[in-house]
Parts: sequence; C-alpha cells; structure tokens
Amino acid sequence: MKRLYVTLLLLGSSLSFEASAWIFIPGSLISAAIDATGVNDCPKNVITSLRDNDSLATQDQLGGVGKGWLIIHGGGKITQEQRNCFITLAGGLRSNFVAIPTAMGDNEIDMSELSSRYKKLLGVDNIAILHTRNKEDSNSDGFVNPIKNANGIFIDGGRQWRLVDAYLNTEVEKQIKAALNRGAVVMGSSAGASIQSSFLVRGMPGDPKNPAGDNTVMIFPGYTTGFGLLPNSAIDQHVDARGRGNDLRPVISAHPELLGVGIDQGAAIIVHQNKFYVVGGSVTIWSMAANSMLAPIKLNSGQGYVLPAYYGSSAPQTQRLSQQDAEIIALSPNKPQTSQAVNAIDISTLPQCQGGNFQQWNNCLGIHQYPNGNTYTGEYQHGMRMGNGFIDVANKGCEVSYNCIGSSIHAQYRGSFKNDRIEGYGTWVSDDGEKYIGEFLMNLPNGKGSRITPSGTFSGQFKDGKYIGL
Repeated sequence: MKRLYVTLLLLGSSLSFEASAWIFIPGSLISAAIDATGVNDCPKNVITSLRDNDSLATQDQLGGVGKGWLIIHGGGKITQEQRNCFITLAGGLRSNFVAIPTAMGDNEIDMSELSSRYKKLLGVDNIAILHTRNKEDSNSDGFVNPIKNANGIFIDGGRQWRLVDAYLNTEVEKQIKAALNRGAVVMGSSAGASIQSSFLVRGMPGDPKNPAGDNTVMIFPGYTTGFGLLPNSAIDQHVDARGRGNDLRPVISAHPELLGVGIDQGAAIIVHQNKFYVVGGSVTIWSMAANSMLAPIKLNSGQGYVLPAYYGSSAPQTQRLSQQDAEIIALSPNKPQTSQAVNAIDISTLPQCQGGNFQQWNNCLGIHQYPNGNTYTGEYQHGMRMGNGFIDVANKGCEVSYNCIGSSIHAQYRGSFKNDRIEGYGTWVSDDGEKYIGEFLMNLPNGKGSRITPSGTFSGQFKDGKYIGL
C-alpha cells in the first residue's frame, strides 16, 4: 500500500500589516511594533521583560529554549490574548505558520475541514498543516520543509502518544527544535503541551480494546520521552478541570531532577530563556530539594517564574535547598535591577523609589536594609512597606516591628505587606526546613494556611501563629 501524508498550504488573502522583525527592536518602540502586527492584546510588559537579557545570555543560560519562545497551553479554549501572543511572537499575521493535528484520532481529522478549523482557532491564514502516522514520512524533506520556514508552530491536542509514534526522534522533531533556536514560537495545547516536556506523562498508547489509550496512567514504559523543548520538565494539562491537582507529585518524587509544571485548563505559560509568564488561569510548580518534596507553588495569571539555578543540572542538594522556591518574579522593566527584585516580587507597575531616605518613599518600588539586618525589596507607601514584597530575615525571631515569630534562624518571606507588617497572603520559608503558605495578620499566621515541617504538614486554620485545626 502506498503511504500517504498531508502537507496542506493555506494561502491568505490581502493583509495590510506586517512587522516580522519587531522582537529585535528596542523596548521603547515595542508598543508601536506590536500594534503594527495587527494584534495588540499580548501584554507588552511581558514580552519586553522576558527579552530583557537576550543580548547578554549565553547558550547555556537560554534554558534549552534558545532564541525562541514556547507557549504551553493547558487545553480547552485558547483566549484572544493567548492567540495574539502567538501571532505577535511569530512576527505578525503574514508570517509563516504550521499546525500539527496528529495528536487527534483518525475519526477527528477531517482534511476538508482543517483549513477552516485552524483559521478560526489561530486567527491566521498563511498556514501549512502537517499530518502523518508514519515516521518514514516524518523524515522526508517534502514533509518537513514547511517547518524550516515557519515563524510559528502549533501542536494541537489529543493523545500525546500519537505524537511520539509519528515524530519522536525524526526530522520533524529536529526541525521544530531548529525553528525554536532561530527565534520561532512553538505553541502546544493539551497533548501538544505535554509533548514539549523532556519527561512525558500520560503516554499510554492505544490498543484494539482501547484505541485512544489510557491517559490516567502517568508513567508508561516506552512512552516517557517528549520533545524536550522545555528541558528537564514534566508537563501536565487540564489540571483543574480533570481533578489532576496532585498527579505530578509521584512523578517528581521518582524523578527529582525534573521540574513539574501543572497547567490548568485554559491557562498558558510563555517561556523564554530561563523565565516564564502566566497568561490566563493558574499553573502549579512541583519540585524536590534535599530529597524532600517541596510544597507546590501556585502561580496565577499575571505572575512569572524564574527556573531554579539548579534546573537541568546536578547541583548539590545544599544549593537546591537554598533555592527551594525559585520564586515568583518581577517582570516590569521599571523594577530595580537586583537579584532580589528580579526573583521575588509579583508583577508591579510602580516606578523605582528615589533618594536614600526610605521614610519618604511613596508609591514606589524600593530596597532597604533595616538596622536588624533584614532586607526588604518591594512596594512602599508613605515610608511603609505596603503591597507586594520580599524580605530576607537575618534573624527568624524578629521582624522589623520586633514582633517575634520563631527562633533565631534565617528565613525569607514573600507576599503581602500592610502598614509595615506582614499581612495578607504569602509564603514564609526558613532554613530549618519549615514553610508556611497562607494568610498572615500582624506578622503571624492568621487564617487559612498550611505549615510544612520536618515532622509533618498541618493545613487548616491558624490563630496568632498557632494551628487550631480544620
């Protein structure tokens, strides 16, 4: 029987805007450049901030993503904002796009309808559609040529084992990575998200009794290798909608070198170099340190994350412990350029504080070391810490207001401040292995939270720093 594969090219009609080189221009011109693509709903501070270190980064610092971008989507509806980010990062509506529907079942792929499907789903016209079930085809020049010229590649959802069977270790995978390294954007949704990881989950293939396979099985021998576009990672999707909240825990426990990324349905992350930014929905990060599972970090839309320094390496456990949160990052170009500011604060639009007297700082973002040795990086109002911030506590026992909340062990807090005190929602981590995530009042855990200690985890209600039960 003669093998068949499909490469369908959809040519667009007249379009009046193009800005294929916008990502190389100075940040001050970014607004006009995005507008010139014909789509302007992609958060401009996200792109400029993720690109901040482009010119300084070495290949080792690019986190395996190279010069390009990943958009990893948790399945379900793609929002207009996410779609516009894909188009914008590809260089505009008239760039070259490729869509890969292979994760879908044969009964779901109607070649006569693929044109309208992807024009509607992605909002573009100039698109080549690649689909085959045969690895010989995946290694042929005629099949992979559209990828060689692509600025944007979209991998659709379905079952990730079908992508493994068709494309793993073929010229298709090789050319997708080459496109990423030259600056293209690769977007994948659902199965197309998971295949971007190095360690593949939910890969159990189909058989005559169950043609779709069993995607409730997290680890299936022979189907644990993805494309590795996001190195040393395991990516899960539809997390909230399908009750998968803790499914990555045993995977990361068995493979502590991995970073687990659980993406809710409808959520997405934009990855560039060693950082990512959440656009829509929520994302949960799983990791290990000192042979112990860390409490998961939940990031919401508008928050970013710096991959841990040990990510993708065999760093000693002490280094892993010192970086156990890696943490929520600041992506605003207006932030003070220090390691604490870059690694510890939620998104803020406040300008940098001016002058050396912190008591005069108002409505700005600053850094100040207090007489007790504690260093605060965050938002100020009327000379007081107010809003989002990070504090490195030299002595766990006493905070700036001298309200003691523990023994004299170094600790860090990141989260909300009010009237110069820790108040609101945040995370407290100390070097003795204790961690609290939840609500604070007057520098103490008060309200709903979880305290993780070497002796166990206590979740429920806290009052004045003490656990009082569920």
